[in-house]
Amino acid sequence: MSRSGRRLPFNGRMPINERILRYVDLLLEPGALRAIATWPKFSITSYKMLSALARQGILPRTVIDVGANVGQFAIAAAMIFSGPEVHSFEPVPEAVAALKENVRNIPKIKVYSVALGERRGRSDLHVNSHTQSSSILSLDKPHIEAFPDERETRTIDVELTTLDAVFDKVDLKPPILLKLDVQGYEAQSLAGGPRTLKRCDYVVAEASFKPLYQGETRFNEILTIMAQKNFEFLRPVGWLSEPHTGEILQIDALFRRLTASEDRAENVHSENAVTR
Repeated sequence: MSRSGRRLPFNGRMPINERILRYVDLLLEPGALRAIATWPKFSITSYKMLSALARQGILPRTVIDVGANVGQFAIAAAMIFSGPEVHSFEPVPEAVAALKENVRNIPKIKVYSVALGERRGRSDLHVNSHTQSSSILSLDKPHIEAFPDERETRTIDVELTTLDAVFDKVDLKPPILLKLDVQGYEAQSLAGGPRTLKRCDYVVAEASFKPLYQGETRFNEILTIMAQKNFEFLRPVGWLSEPHTGEILQIDALFRRLTASEDRAENVHSENAVTR
């Protein structure tokens, strides 16, 4: 336990050697210890990811946080990006309650207690013992083998809506960062937001190399979808590894929307490649 009475901010899936390395690395981060002591919820993953993005000049004024859990990413974004407008989506009731409590004193964070997908209506949601792993999709065999402590505890009925249904009539200040961490349901969430996606400058999307959820869209398919939406893959900004083998199972992939001139140049390059 930390001095504040909270557990140290590590992902419970993380192998002990990786925890130690990340803790040592965290001590070298300027401002990290102050953040641990003062933020209502601290995540080393979100802190390191967003601190790096800020150093690289990615400073959004609007953050769309899809799969907010209890506010780890939202709080880090609010603190590191100097007060952007944050829209946080989370459908698990107990996580929503904790999220609202954690962000109640932070301005410009709006909480939506719904799931996002490709349509509007209702959907079953599989709630797991590790709430961050809850999904509209069921756990698949590679997930269960890698993380045997994670299991489905119940299925609940939740409201499902789309990015476009929420934001079509909302003024969003650019630059806009969309973060998708919906446990295998990223492609469906993107399908429900073609107009919203055109307004986004950057996207961070979780993408798996193995099917951790039944029916999920994997990394190569996400790359194709994003390319069709005029986004280029820049680099991974986080990852999840198998605890015993170290194999990387999924990454947080950073995409950037191409400008009109870049898109035209890319099309010309593709046409030239075809005619060779």
